[in-house]
Amino acid sequence: MRKLKLVLVALVVMAACGGCFPEKRVVWSPDGTRAAVIAADGLRFCDPQGALTDVALPAVTRAAWVGKGQRLVVVRESKASNWAELAALLPEQRVQRLRDFGERLRADLLAYTGDLDNYDPPLAAEMDEGDLGAVVLYIRDVSPEGVREHVGDERWKDVEEASVDVYFLEIGTPKAGELADVRQLAVCLGNPLGLRSDSAGRHIAYTEPGVGGLGQLMCVRADGSGQPRVVAENTGLWADFSPDGRYLAFTSTVAPRRDGEDDSLHLGVVARRQIADESGTLLAEFPEVEDLAGVLFQFESQVAYLPDGRIVFTAMEACVPSASADLPEQISLFTLAPGKRPTVARLLTRQAEREVPDALLLFEASPDGRHICLPGSKGEVVVLDVASGDLWSLTDENAADHLTTVPTWRSANELCYVYSPSGTPHQMEVALGELNFDKREQHRHVLSSDWPEEAVVDFLMSGENPQPDAEQSEQKPDNES
Repeated sequence: MRKLKLVLVALVVMAACGGCFPEKRVVWSPDGTRAAVIAADGLRFCDPQGALTDVALPAVTRAAWVGKGQRLVVVRESKASNWAELAALLPEQRVQRLRDFGERLRADLLAYTGDLDNYDPPLAAEMDEGDLGAVVLYIRDVSPEGVREHVGDERWKDVEEASVDVYFLEIGTPKAGELADVRQLAVCLGNPLGLRSDSAGRHIAYTEPGVGGLGQLMCVRADGSGQPRVVAENTGLWADFSPDGRYLAFTSTVAPRRDGEDDSLHLGVVARRQIADESGTLLAEFPEVEDLAGVLFQFESQVAYLPDGRIVFTAMEACVPSASADLPEQISLFTLAPGKRPTVARLLTRQAEREVPDALLLFEASPDGRHICLPGSKGEVVVLDVASGDLWSLTDENAADHLTTVPTWRSANELCYVYSPSGTPHQMEVALGELNFDKREQHRHVLSSDWPEEAVVDFLMSGENPQPDAEQSEQKPDNES
């Protein structure tokens, strides 16, 4: 239930999505020549030896390479402190929708005679997470008559200080350690997640927060022409383009839960929708969504295409009808082959399900589709061989204690991840592991040994012991089997 206090203070910025799981903090370009680093102080770049640039753009929260890697799409966070400032950033259609919400909420609030701490506005089910804070600004700045007297001075003080987070989806070209030729693609009130580009770099997909702990899948042209378009409602966080760029695959449900719990299980489907024609041009009208497989999924459940056209996804295996106590608690990994008769296959044996780390939702497939990285919430990094089902742990005693960044592939046999050289949580480093799958050997090269404190605070530095001792700081890259 959304209490009035939450409405008035505008605590709406992705509490269910934004800070609950790790992001990709080091994201390699497809050609492996550089990585975008979401450092503590903004966007930076590094080369394969770990040389880090100065801040290219502040307040960047996530990034993804576009097409072959000549451009980068980023999310940049800002704030709007009043309604006029906010309305100037948004399309007129969105502004009018927020005005309507504001007037409806104001009328309903003034008509409410019960305990205000228990006030649950009926239209909350119609608003997504980004709407609520904007509506607060509208009521305060445009239509406040009677509201202050009704809610009382103490609550109104919070309203006077309210501001809302605004997120800019932007695309630019990395040049000499900077992000040049930056162009705005979208303005979002909810934190856009799950950035993905098609292989040709024509389109960008992302997910805005929706209602009931689910999202709204969006697509926008990478050249900045045209407004973002809705691909599907009530979706999971992640979607992915097919290898030819014509389809987006995603999870969705037709019956979202309205309790707002981000860890809720949703009964839905893995689906896909065609968004572009054979030439790569965005369709004027999207055809109907194709439901491919029924699933039990969470908002964070991952969906990704392999190069061979199969879809990899996370879900919970269950039989229905089933009593609540008999519902599964273990997620697993599956592949789905689209076609006239889509087929689903398990990627993990039941024994492997008990051995894999617990952050399976954040899996990352290698560029050649032969291996999948499976991270754990305690910093574990395990690699799955897609063909054989074998598992290989890359961290063992050198796990980083907690997952500070989702591991990412630089190439088909190089994986970038965070580990602890000393085996303690007080020292963490970003490493690039060169993997020999046949011999089960890796050469681990530390990238972050000389990264400045302002870049790694709240990223690689533990609050208990932020300064590693001299002996640890001099540790060299190692070879490990």
